[in-house]
Amino acid sequence: MNYNKILNKVLAEIKPTHKEVEEQQKVADEVIRKIKAMKGKPVDVIMVGSAARGSDLKGDKDLDIFILFPLTCDEKDLEKEGLKIGKEIAKGHKFERKFASHPYVKTEINGFDIDIVPAFKIKNIKDFKSAVDRSPLHQEFIKNNRKPGEGNQVRLLKKFCKSLDIYGAEMGTWGFPGYLCELLVMQYGSFIDTLKMAENWEYNQVIDIKKHYKSKSEILKKFNTPLIVIDPTDKNRNVGAAVSDNVFAKFIHYSRQFLEKPSEEFFKEKIIKEKKPNEIEKRLKQRRAKILVITTGFPKVPEDIAVSQLEKTMMKMKKMLEDEDFKTHRVAMWTNRKNHSAFLFEFEVWELPPVKVRHGPPLTIIKDQKKFLEKHKSGNVWIEGDRWATETVRKETDAIDYLKRMVKEMKSGKTRIPSHIEEVFNKKVNILDAKGIMKEYEKNEYFAKELTEYLYKRERFLEV
Repeated sequence: MNYNKILNKVLAEIKPTHKEVEEQQKVADEVIRKIKAMKGKPVDVIMVGSAARGSDLKGDKDLDIFILFPLTCDEKDLEKEGLKIGKEIAKGHKFERKFASHPYVKTEINGFDIDIVPAFKIKNIKDFKSAVDRSPLHQEFIKNNRKPGEGNQVRLLKKFCKSLDIYGAEMGTWGFPGYLCELLVMQYGSFIDTLKMAENWEYNQVIDIKKHYKSKSEILKKFNTPLIVIDPTDKNRNVGAAVSDNVFAKFIHYSRQFLEKPSEEFFKEKIIKEKKPNEIEKRLKQRRAKILVITTGFPKVPEDIAVSQLEKTMMKMKKMLEDEDFKTHRVAMWTNRKNHSAFLFEFEVWELPPVKVRHGPPLTIIKDQKKFLEKHKSGNVWIEGDRWATETVRKETDAIDYLKRMVKEMKSGKTRIPSHIEEVFNKKVNILDAKGIMKEYEKNEYFAKELTEYLYKRERFLEV
């Protein structure tokens, strides 16, 4: 099948114009010039990332400027000097202090979001001291090994993943990072060839471009993720580590879908149109399940840390509910990454009788059964199968009451949750029942889109 017509049209829409490339290079060159003119310890200043590699997408305004320090430099001096340089460059512009392996400055200059990141200059991965030190090595590897035209193929792959919401390694997405897209195209040769190979991928799919390992079995002793892509610059790193089971499966599925029936629609991001309130109310009633939503704020920490802590909190709450026999149908967490986050719990079982059966030890374990009988002899006790059984009184019989108590104990610290979530809980937290959900739906567009997506969840292009 000839895909060229579609891909050429898409590429024309997603490739930065000559003017855009000139503008970003002009800004980057000026920042680099200013840094090099400063007195200090850096040995080099370079631009890395997709803009430097010619694989960025039209409209992207992100520039990564790395200040490289000698290995002899003390790490605290690197951080101090790096922040000092970043703040000097950002003078007169909006900026914020961010954190990767080291603190760094993010600023906006002439419409471009610029990360000014300090790192150690290394020639061999054995010398690296932090994750950011790898980036210049990645830059050099791509530059020295990429074939002509592969940058555009990477652009197609990135846009494909972005449109399907499986791009980026950050928490909450667990998708394909940019460097991984670069390596896949390098391995397979083109966007289409990547999809053709992906449609037959199996779990523990291994790609080792530089042949660091002698066999797949040797790799599997060290890594166990759906997609294992050995970093050409570091044999001990799996570039595919962030890709979740879900994203891996989606990429295989959508690769098959596109190859079977190619369309420009695969490169267009999904637009969620919220339903009318009366449609949502009707949908909720049709489900005949109990849905509760907890709303809170968003922690004022780096996004990946905040999202990770939100996810951990949701999973802890789910486990606590299910430990008390409240059976969840589905759970979800969403956030606008600014000032609002929500946990949704949909229950199959949300009310329980006051008594439950508790099974004791097998009759063959004499010592344990004596203890069990001594403890429960005043109540109902019987033999069920090969074990003793009794009835006990439940601590919790109502999921709503239990969630309210759970949140209260999390706010007080009695039930431990990540510190930044405890902090936002103490500032703002609400538990919404059906009426509360509808009130939030009508006043909060972001909430409305997320709830619509939840209630009408459906993979795209299923008509293929």
